[in-house]
Amino acid sequence: MNKEVTIPEAMTHIKSGMTIMINGFMTVKSPETLIDNMVEQGIDNITLITTDTAVPGIASGKLIRKKAVKKLYASHVGLNPEAGALINSGEMEVELVPQGTLAERIRCGGAGLGGVLTPTGIGTEVENGKQKLTVNGKDYLLELPCMPMSPSSKGPSAIESVTSFTAGPPRTSVLSWQWRQITSSSKPTRSSKWANSVLNRS
Repeated sequence: MNKEVTIPEAMTHIKSGMTIMINGFMTVKSPETLIDNMVEQGIDNITLITTDTAVPGIASGKLIRKKAVKKLYASHVGLNPEAGALINSGEMEVELVPQGTLAERIRCGGAGLGGVLTPTGIGTEVENGKQKLTVNGKDYLLELPCMPMSPSSKGPSAIESVTSFTAGPPRTSVLSWQWRQITSSSKPTRSSKWANSVLNRS
């Protein structure tokens, strides 16, 4: 099966209200061409799963600046004061997730598992509102799966990974793997020579 698609074709699968997962670490290796198209087409009201919010106006920071994100799952937002302002004002909901835990929650979603047990966060604010279990005398938090969905689905639909490859550099993010890939034929921008954006077909 030919997995190559153009950016316009990929964009037909991205709609407002979706939960979308975007690869990248800070501003490095983000799918900027796809993000630019999302901004241009007015995609908004999304739930965004990503390691961080980059910096203002670059990579996922473009979606933050446009106030296109209603809820954010990320490990770090400190380099983007615009993200911090939206969080503090209540305009954007955020769940800060330790990066290793985020990777495992994504893996669980891709594998169809019910969650993962981790000691990370025990005794901190991370454990608030979460189920705690004791296994062999050690406490763990139950972390639930984290994955993209369409706005109308109650479970995962046909999830794809839209990817752009021009070289094979290091995998910079916990989000750079999980689902099968569709290779984009568009010419990448400066920070998207190798980039993943996980999204789903409606």
